[in-house]
Amino acid sequence: MKIESATFLKVLCHILSCLPIKDAVATSVLSKRWVYLWTYITTICIADWAFPYHNPKKGINNFENFVSSVLLGLNNSTIQNFSLNVARKLDPFLVNAWISAILKRRVTNFTISSPKNVTIISSHYLFSCNSLVQLILNISCSVRVLASVHLPNLQNLELYGVKFLGESSGISKDMILSFLVLKKFKAKMLWLNVQSVTLQVHLLGVVNIYCESLEYDNCTIKICASCVREFSYDGYLSQYYILSDPSFAPNASAYITIHNCHSIPITENELGLRASMLIRQLDQVKYLKLEDIRVFGIAKEAFVDLPTLEMVHHLKLGCVIADMLLALLLKTPNLITLDIMVGDLGLV
Repeated sequence: MKIESATFLKVLCHILSCLPIKDAVATSVLSKRWVYLWTYITTICIADWAFPYHNPKKGINNFENFVSSVLLGLNNSTIQNFSLNVARKLDPFLVNAWISAILKRRVTNFTISSPKNVTIISSHYLFSCNSLVQLILNISCSVRVLASVHLPNLQNLELYGVKFLGESSGISKDMILSFLVLKKFKAKMLWLNVQSVTLQVHLLGVVNIYCESLEYDNCTIKICASCVREFSYDGYLSQYYILSDPSFAPNASAYITIHNCHSIPITENELGLRASMLIRQLDQVKYLKLEDIRVFGIAKEAFVDLPTLEMVHHLKLGCVIADMLLALLLKTPNLITLDIMVGDLGLV
């Protein structure tokens, strides 16, 4: 009978976990048996749009009080999924307190989304959570990186709008971060006050890098992987990216889009050199897509010095300069298919 009762309560908690958090908490008024039942839920999805905007200040206060009360009232020591989606600017002290509180409960999947800026997110619990399998930060924030990162079970890491800061006193020469079982890495981020970052991610399969920021930090980022299936880069090349050798799995694909922006304090020739440095590391991929290679028109010598891309069998080009196209064809002797977007063939 006790086993049946425990199973029944587990089913109820699972059902409550599928409800919006406000509705789950509201069930506490049904009867004495339901008062604390919601405190054992394993999935918590919180969004501030559920709190009215008629009085913005009051709405924010109600939301902040509600989240703090929920996290304080939890009795479950393990949380499967936690997501926080906020559109309004919140007290950064509270946000950091919430992050620390939920990470202490052995959360598996952790997501925060917000268009508003948070000054600095506390990194102590963020980078030392043994239970994390998925970490998604889609928020404009600054995070001070610890010298030691311990995320032994992290498999999916997505960072958008994040600025990582090195030591507060001066510029850190080198930083080595190890993610033993990381399989997917997507990032739109910057490293500040750091000369170089080494990511030891030997099981990494998918890498997507976006660099839309015009801030220039001149940081070198080395990715030590051995079985990357998909690599993409879309941005301004304000940072150096180095892929360890060998880094790609058989039949790997790479998608590259390089933007030229005069607001970044580097010469056009240096930009071309950085672009060639990135592409010369793709000699092991089978599928290669270059969305825009016009940047090589200002650094033709760097393009000519590219190694032969013998493994490339399929090549897709977006905006391309005519003589660059010819040079690229000479670099891909085993090419089987060539796809050029109509209207994107330019002349020098």
